[in-house]
Parts: sequence; structure tokens; C-alpha cells
Amino acid sequence: MYKNRLLAACLLTMFTTQAKAVEIGPLEVHGFLSQGYMHSSEYDFLADSDGGTARFNEFGVNFMYDLSDNLRGGMQVVSRDMGFLEDNSPMIDWAFADYHYNDLLGLRVGKVKVPLGIYNNVLDIDAARSQIIPPMSLYNFYLRDLTIAIVGGSVYGNISLDDFGDADYTAYIGNVPIETGKSFEGMLQLTSGSTLDEVENSISSGINVKWNSPYGLMLNASYVDINDIEFAGTDIATSIPYESKMEMYAYSLGAEYVWNDLTFTTEYLAVSQDMDLTVTSQFGSFTTSSSNLIDGWYAQASYRISEQLEASTYYSVSYRDSDDKDGQDALAAGSITKAFQAWHKDIALTGRYDYSDNLTIKLEGHYIDGAAFAFGTPDKRYWNLWAIKATYTF
Repeated sequence: MYKNRLLAACLLTMFTTQAKAVEIGPLEVHGFLSQGYMHSSEYDFLADSDGGTARFNEFGVNFMYDLSDNLRGGMQVVSRDMGFLEDNSPMIDWAFADYHYNDLLGLRVGKVKVPLGIYNNVLDIDAARSQIIPPMSLYNFYLRDLTIAIVGGSVYGNISLDDFGDADYTAYIGNVPIETGKSFEGMLQLTSGSTLDEVENSISSGINVKWNSPYGLMLNASYVDINDIEFAGTDIATSIPYESKMEMYAYSLGAEYVWNDLTFTTEYLAVSQDMDLTVTSQFGSFTTSSSNLIDGWYAQASYRISEQLEASTYYSVSYRDSDDKDGQDALAAGSITKAFQAWHKDIALTGRYDYSDNLTIKLEGHYIDGAAFAFGTPDKRYWNLWAIKATYTF
């Protein structure tokens, strides 16, 4: 059935590639439809990929309205299916009012995207990136709920540096809209084998600075701090309930260099987590504290072969604990059963074909060392995954 859905979606877009955005006066309506198929040789990765799945899609529509020369508003509604992580429930991806005073100063209020890393702002737009699955070292889907958006406000602007190009900045603060049954619960299932029964919104603040040089080089730095993430759930193996409070901060450094049709990108991300965990059983309650640093990096190259064809590759490295990169401490503590569960090292190769301005088709392969982000019995260190995806935009 899912393969038939994939074929139908691809055929639909093939015959509707001349559709354009809807414009009604100052109102613009855009949208996208993506359908993919994933297959992994081992494990479930992001979706039910072991054995193959077409539960790998997203649909979205957005509206932008110009209220005046300086003021506009808009929102985007997205529905996503990623197997056990997402179930096609519609959600508001972003919704804000934007007042652009001048190039130096603007203000957004509402649900706004968090600029963590170079590409986080466009992570939900498949046609805006080369890969089907971006590098997990920077754009970890299991951390998505914590890092993709806030409900609050941001200030932004662009500063001219004359002969040295210009700089963009964004600073923001607001609540983190975490939900049960989404990616944060997937992270808990992966790292601690527990469910998420309830969660309180927490406060997130941060800043992003980007330097756009006149030499094809762009440098980016981001910082985000998330306070008082309070949540509760149940240990799956023992059915024992727990309560937890977590503090988290993350920073990233990145560079992008464009030379003719070649684009080189590299980024580094570090995520620090401090957690207090309270477990309640028939023997009473007790609290434990822990801290760890998740970090990773990637290097990527993309080459535009022609107007329609692009090839890209990246090498991505992630560690669940930077102080235990070989997994020996986690093995001794019993939190993992194989050392290779401590890391995720991914070599990816993508071919992108822009059939038209509206339709993009991608084919991608991954050769992966480690099982840090994989679900299933950890019996093989090396495994592979391939994916195909068609995206239609208007």
C-alpha cells in the first residue's frame, strides 16, 4: 500500500509541475508535498526502515500576508509521517508577525524558527537542501523538538561591513513547544528505554551570528540555552515511573565556501545535558544526577553538474558522550551492550535531479559505522541505508 502511495505521489507531481503559488492581493500561498521510501540493512533509523518503509513523507502549506511595507504575518502548517516518531498529525510549524524597521533591526513575534547551525531554518524544506537526510551530527532529528522553534520573539538584522561584506544576527527567547509522541520521546526511547507521558514547556534563548564575506566564504556561530525541561514517563522494561528535570545548552561553529559550482561546508556541534532523574517504586523514591556532552561534526561537498543535476557527499561523526567516545564507560555501566552504540559515523552520497522548478527527485545512499541513533538489537557495527524522495513545491 505504501509503495502505491509513493508511486501515486510521484505521478501526481509529474503531471502538475506547472502549478504556481496562489496570490490573492497581498496574500501568498505556497506549499510542498514530499514522499519518500527508506530501506536499511539493519535497524530502524528515523522511521521503520528495517525491511523498507514508505512512511516517510511530509505535507505543508504556508501563508504570507503583507500588512504594510514594513509589517507582514504568516504561518505554516505541516503534517509529517516518520513511522514511530511522527504520525501525520497536522502541526503549526511556524506562525509569526514580522516588523522590518530597517536593515539593522527587525522583530518577529509568535512561533519562530531557531537558527542553530547554518541550515536549521530551512530544515523542513526538502527542496532547499541537497540531502534527503542531513548530517545527524548537526541536524539530529531526535533533538528536533528542543531545537527547531520557540514560541516567543526574536530580533534580527543585517550589518554592512563595507569592503568586508556584511553580517547577519538573530537573538531570541521563548518557550520550547515539546509534545509527547514526537521526536523528544523518540530520543528518550533510544537513549534510556522510556516513554514520555507528560512534559512542561521550558524557556529557550540564544543567538546566531553569520559573516558573509565578499570572497565566497560564510562563517556561522550559534548558541542556545534551554532551562528547566521537566518531564515524566515510564521505564518500558520495568514499568516504573520516573520524573526528570534537564538543563541543556548547545553551540555550533560552521563555515561554507562557494567556488563556482562547488560548495564546501563543515560544522561542529556540542550539546551539554545535565539531568536529575527521580524514580519511584514500591521501595520508595531516589534521585540520581548525570551529565554528558553530545558532540559531532561533518564535512560536505556539493557540485552542481548542470542546471538540473547536482551531486553531494558528506562524512558525519557523532558521539553520544564526548568523554566516552569508545563506549567503554557506557558498557561498564550497562547502559549499552555493544561499544559501537556509542557513535554514529556516516558516509553519504546523494544525487539530486530537478525535473522542473516544482519537482525535485533525490536518490541517496549511506554507509554507517555504529548504532548510536538506531533502534533494534545491536548485532552489527556496519550497515547501510538508502532512500529515494520526490518533492513537489508550489
